[in-house]
Parts: sequence; structure tokens; C-alpha cells
Amino acid sequence: MPDDHTKPTTIEEDIGGDTVDFPAGEICLIQMNGPNPGRRYVITAETTLIGRSSACDISVGQEATTVSNRHAEVVQREANTLVVRDLGSTNGTFVNGRAVQEQELANNDLVHVGDFIFKVLLGSDVETAYHEEMYRLLTRDTLTQLYNKRYLQECMDRELRRALRHNTSLSIAVFDMDHFKEINDEHGHVVADQVLQRLSDRLFQVLRHSDVPARYGGDEFVMLLPELDVTSAAFVAERLRRLISKTPFLVDGIEVQATISVGVADYRECDVSLTPGDDPVDAYALALFHMADQRLLKAKAEGKNRVVGG
Repeated sequence: MPDDHTKPTTIEEDIGGDTVDFPAGEICLIQMNGPNPGRRYVITAETTLIGRSSACDISVGQEATTVSNRHAEVVQREANTLVVRDLGSTNGTFVNGRAVQEQELANNDLVHVGDFIFKVLLGSDVETAYHEEMYRLLTRDTLTQLYNKRYLQECMDRELRRALRHNTSLSIAVFDMDHFKEINDEHGHVVADQVLQRLSDRLFQVLRHSDVPARYGGDEFVMLLPELDVTSAAFVAERLRRLISKTPFLVDGIEVQATISVGVADYRECDVSLTPGDDPVDAYALALFHMADQRLLKAKAEGKNRVVGG
């Protein structure tokens, strides 16, 4: 039953299928993470309550401990005008990384409710936007918008096959942030997440169009660098290291100093023994990641804020 803060709400839900048709001008929230990424909520009433309670219109479940029972509400004020309002939640409601009490929402805004992220789709062609978003979910990391691990592995397979066929170089640079836990502990996870987002922006300042930047997990990242040997790849990594170490990240008026450690390797450095039936691509991919990881560990052991390769 709805409580006294909400009016009756109709929400159509779907997970990745084709059962929901979007009329022109429809409003849709896409769940971007959690146990059901891609679930879409077509909102057709004035007020929608989001929270942990099963009485909420969008219930994320009792196991979602970062979400309050009645966390936030989304209100339609007029056609295609949407407002999110925090309901005194413990962990706050955020729009595009900024804490809000009440905020009008625009197309493609990201609404954080605890650890859950919902993307707003407004406009005349929500169906097309939804399918584009599903492709992004399959290939992109939600937080940083870099490529995800799955897509990186697909690219690695393709680029290694091409490199082996033409006997060209293929390098990777594996890196993570030094003392990231301390940044998280001192400033909180919201600021730490924004630091990761800003780090991803700096990646594009040093990469070519053909390179593949990916978030591998947590604060670990990978740059896939086709046709670069280890020396050239280490030069790219060093440019990124300097860019990060010399310019603090500015997050909501807070300067956050950060550094990275990087391990770089070219598959042609790897000593791989193959037996009949082995796929050389799998063998080289495993050896390449292992070598880059070992060099990352060496960079950490030697004092951090450095590149090790070659």
C-alpha cells in the first residue's frame, strides 16, 4: 500500500527483453548496477517512491543496506519534467555525483540511491535510447564510462590474433592508484568515486583513438596499446603518471593529490610454451597480464608513483 507521501503509482518493469513499448514522451529509469542491471522502470504516475522497503514503488530489497527504507521519491511535475527529492535518507541522494535535497532531472542524469544507480531517459525516442544504453551496459564501466573487463578481454583476443598474424607489437599497461584506501577513508566513497571518474578523463589525454582504456576492477585499470612495443608503451604510461601526480584532482572544492603505479609489458617479451591443441592467443594473453602485473608489483615495491616496463 502507498504511504501518505505518495500517490498511487504504476510502474512497468522489464529486464532486457522486448515486452515494453515506450510511447513518445515516456519517462524511464534504467537500473545501472546491482543484481539486475538493465531493469527498466517506465513511470506513468505522479510520484514514485524508491527505497529498501517492499512497500516502495521501486524496491531494491532488504539486503541493500546502503539504501534507507524510504530513501527518495521521483515526482513528475508536468509532462517530461522530473524531480528527485531525498526523504531524509541516511546516506543521501546524489545526482551526477553531487548530493541533493531536491533536483530537477535531465535526460541521461545519473541518480545515486545508496550504492544503486539509476539513469534517467526522457524524450521522444526512449526505446532507441534504451537499447543504446543496454549496449553501453555490456561494454562500459558504470562509474568511469571506460570499457569494462568483458569488452577488454574481447579486444585483447582480437588484437592478439592480429599481432600474432602480422608479427607486430601489442602492449598493455596495468595500473592502480597508490593509497586509494586512504583517499576513500579520508574523503569518503563519493569523493573517491569522483577521483576515479576524473582519472578516466585524463586517460584520454594520452591515448590514441585505437587504444582501449578499461577499468579492470576497483581502482585497477588497463590500457591496451596495439602496435606499441614496451618502450613506447612505457612512454605513454609515464605521460599519464606525470599528468596525475602533478595536477591534484579537484572534487567539490577539495584538492585530492593522487599518484599511480604502472606495470607495462609487450606480448613479444613473454616466454610461452605451447603444446598441440593450445590456443596461442589464450596462452599469450595470460602470460602478458601476468608479466604486467608482476611489473606493477615491482613498481609498488620500489616506492610507488613510477612506471616499470622493459
